[in-house]
Amino acid sequence: GNSLKNTGEPGISGINVKVGNKLVQTDKMGVYRTSIRAKKVFVAIDVESLPPGFVLSTVANREITIENHKTTIVNFGLTTRTAISGIVYVDQNQNNTFDLQDKPIGRAKLWLDGTLVTQSDAGGVYTFENVSPGKHRMKFDINSLPLEYLPTIKLEHEVEVEEGSTYILNIPLKKK
Repeated sequence: GNSLKNTGEPGISGINVKVGNKLVQTDKMGVYRTSIRAKKVFVAIDVESLPPGFVLSTVANREITIENHKTTIVNFGLTTRTAISGIVYVDQNQNNTFDLQDKPIGRAKLWLDGTLVTQSDAGGVYTFENVSPGKHRMKFDINSLPLEYLPTIKLEHEVEVEEGSTYILNIPLKKK
């Protein structure tokens, strides 16, 4: 995620890149090539061609000055966004699914691995971003809820997050 090509970072194949009026695709090493006859060219990555779970860690496009008979390298950085997210809400119809009639609850506190803490926003949404892949322990702080509500699921969960994915854990509540 540092926007630089570091040793050991693999290339990604199948990414479309527009170089001037030409559309090229990265090979199995993540490399693309084309010849240009211009003094300047606009180079842009097609974000629609990114694999699921990847986002850009660099700008998506840039104008490049071309030197005659020289190779110019234009890299684009991609990184995965691995996260744990969900909604804390009052489950009005008790179906364990967030529906339009359900009431989101803000300021509910959640812990990840006993050290990271976050709170749900006014829309009930909480997120732990840039979570490392693997198993994690989540804990819901019942003391952060308004007094009239109780969770309908257990307070602690072990979740397993895969690289480049977002694990969703919603927290439905009911009135006491």
